[in-house]
Amino acid sequence: MSIGITNTTMTTTATLPTDDLLRATCRREHPHCFACSDPAEGGLGLAFRVLPDGAVQATWTGPLGAESYPGIVHGGLTATLLDAAMVHALFARGIAGLTGDLRIRYRSPVCIGSPVTVRAWLMCDFDPGFALAAEIRQGASLCVEANGKFMRAVRPHEAIAVDPGMAAPLATVLFQPIGVIRSEHTRPEQTPIQPRFAAGCRGRVELHRRFAAALDGLSGFSHVYLIYHFNRAGAPRMRVIPFLQDVEHGVFATRAPCRPNAIGLSLVRLVAVEGPVLHIDGIDVLDGTPLLDVKPYVPRDDSVENARGGWTDVVDEATAQERGRRGYPASAPHSAPSRSTSKPSPAPDRLPGVRLNQSTPQSIRPPRGRAKA
Repeated sequence: MSIGITNTTMTTTATLPTDDLLRATCRREHPHCFACSDPAEGGLGLAFRVLPDGAVQATWTGPLGAESYPGIVHGGLTATLLDAAMVHALFARGIAGLTGDLRIRYRSPVCIGSPVTVRAWLMCDFDPGFALAAEIRQGASLCVEANGKFMRAVRPHEAIAVDPGMAAPLATVLFQPIGVIRSEHTRPEQTPIQPRFAAGCRGRVELHRRFAAALDGLSGFSHVYLIYHFNRAGAPRMRVIPFLQDVEHGVFATRAPCRPNAIGLSLVRLVAVEGPVLHIDGIDVLDGTPLLDVKPYVPRDDSVENARGGWTDVVDEATAQERGRRGYPASAPHSAPSRSTSKPSPAPDRLPGVRLNQSTPQSIRPPRGRAKA
């Protein structure tokens, strides 16, 4: 059974990995690293290089001094190899990272005296954190695999001052996507800004297979909340001009994607549940958006009487419809099959099993500095 790593890179990092960056960052950050140092100096002598797919790789042969059980490399050393590989995958992008969490699965022994390849790649980033994966292969055999979460290294002179009004410094929270959202929307400037302006637009939510059981009972609800990562959002801004109005507001008074934590929320109609796939209607999300959570809409609890809409209350419905659709037709054809017409696309076998940011722009910031809603 796999622990869920994949060779497909899912990343929002703008800096492309290069051998020059890898060597320069390694020299600057790890001048006396045990994993990189020459074996004559007591090190492991790992020499990583960048592969065409952006991963990093090195070869290593375990000497007799690395033995635990007869003929087998010590498990602690294999963990060191995996950790070093992930660090160098960050070095290749000019990033210095510190290990926050490392989870390893030993599939078969690594033998002394036989060359191994150790490989690592960046899965996704959520600055200041990064999720990576690594593996060790000996010949055609996958021996060890790992997932890791790393924090960006901050030097004392780079540390952010803590607001004295806070009771304690804020902790960094890391999330791993549970699936991906599929829609017909590929251009931010042509994507409706709210689900009600995307009525008739069918889409799919493809969860990792291991979460299929978590959907039990969801089909009884008519609507669900999708919580997702704005993985193509621009830099956070404190004030924005929303699409529905030509007046600047604080970002927390809008639904703008350029938030301090780029988390999105959409309430969509649930059409059908098929295994780990949700068929939905009214999707206002870009294709390939990483999914973080799904929650049912409960009318008794979520409907609020006499609620106020703040500045949105002064926007007339005609203006809201015109600006909210952003060119999307009022009565759009269904773009994804329903349960009765076709089988859904299979959910990814491993997470993340979908390529992101291959042909879409890195920034989701709308034109003229306007926000989502």
